[in-house]
Amino acid sequence: MSDNGSEKKDHEKPVVPIEQVFDILPLHGTIDPGDSQTLQFSFYGHENSDNAVEAVCQVEGGPKYKIQLRGQAALVQYSFDKHFIDFGEVHYDQTAVAEIELFNEGRIPLDYSTMSTSDGSKPQPGELTVTPVEMGQIPPFSSRKLIIRYYPGVPAKFDKLFKVQVAHFEPDVIQVVGEGVFPRIKLDLPRYGDQDGLYAGFLTEAHQALNIEEPGCAPLSGRSKPSKPSSKYSESVLNTSFPSEDLLECEAERLMVKKFAESIIVAPQALEPVRGKKRKPKAHLADYFLDFGHVVAGNTCSQTLNVTNNGFFPVSFSVDRSVIVGSGFFLGLDRVRQLPPGETLSFNVTFDPKSIEQGVHSAIVPFNIIGGPIFSLRMQAHVTMPDLFVSSDTLDFGDVKCGECCIITIQLFNNNQVPCSWTSRPSSAAKKKKERMIQCTDESK
Repeated sequence: MSDNGSEKKDHEKPVVPIEQVFDILPLHGTIDPGDSQTLQFSFYGHENSDNAVEAVCQVEGGPKYKIQLRGQAALVQYSFDKHFIDFGEVHYDQTAVAEIELFNEGRIPLDYSTMSTSDGSKPQPGELTVTPVEMGQIPPFSSRKLIIRYYPGVPAKFDKLFKVQVAHFEPDVIQVVGEGVFPRIKLDLPRYGDQDGLYAGFLTEAHQALNIEEPGCAPLSGRSKPSKPSSKYSESVLNTSFPSEDLLECEAERLMVKKFAESIIVAPQALEPVRGKKRKPKAHLADYFLDFGHVVAGNTCSQTLNVTNNGFFPVSFSVDRSVIVGSGFFLGLDRVRQLPPGETLSFNVTFDPKSIEQGVHSAIVPFNIIGGPIFSLRMQAHVTMPDLFVSSDTLDFGDVKCGECCIITIQLFNNNQVPCSWTSRPSSAAKKKKERMIQCTDESK
């Protein structure tokens, strides 16, 4: 066998001998009838070279067979458009999707592998997937997009890494960060203290999570059911180590939803039937409490409340007012769609004790956040009547000398929780009674 060919000449570089570019093994041999033999062709790449030769196989006493050989050699050059992906805030129960692009900037095909253990299907909670997952090759001066999917599963920050193996180089590390969040709203009311102390426990855990120390402060974990609503939570920070109550409650809510989400991951729950439809189970947050206090029968009370979107996305929610029909309570709020982040909406809550017996009355109305948790507004009012107790209902002046004045003192007691206004007026019978004049005669004269 003999080699016969030519190599492209580069006037700037010395010519490389043909035997240092292509090689054939073996160069000669004998094949028995009916047998076969394997030949090995080798190409030794030299920097930025493009080579083409023709190999001729000469059969003694037979024909010639020509084989065209060609090979190119160049440095592997590639780049990524990014090595850092920030998803920002994403719904914790939805899959976040991003992409990166791998560029082949060289003249030779580029082999790559995502080094992913996933099969590319829907990611599981806390799992990052990259597609395509198989090994691939990128033609010269082309690019390939890689799709990255991440499913947080819980409302928390995440920081993930994955590698891409390109040719024979060390794997490139891609970092993926973000935070799983959920739609949320808040009312300017105090929370309702649960008897089991669950919410108080989450508040304590929120303190620990935020590394809060509160010397000289009463522990928030000891809260009980409030008797009067506060107009608005304090937005100020008491000191550098004590955050606002809003921040603590936001963290406590996040921990509540996180615990619920983790329980769903461990033991998935069946869909809940709601009005004939099946709905995914939702986390339940601590309820709010509105106390009208003592209300006089026949009087109507009303309070204006504010609901604020304290989340990262526009939020939609609905109020199930059907559960409070006939209770005397009424909410001037039904459905709200796409309330922007940071925006506040005011609504009135009214209590009308008409046709309602005296005593303590309460009602619970649920707030359903679309794509988020559920909480309830607990309302309470004590219907009463103003009443006075008189220390004595009979006044006996006895015998009073003419020209003298006799004074008797009585006390009026208000034992109820509402003010009692009173006036002293003669009865209707006393008004109709005619005044009688008696004439007296002095017999001493």
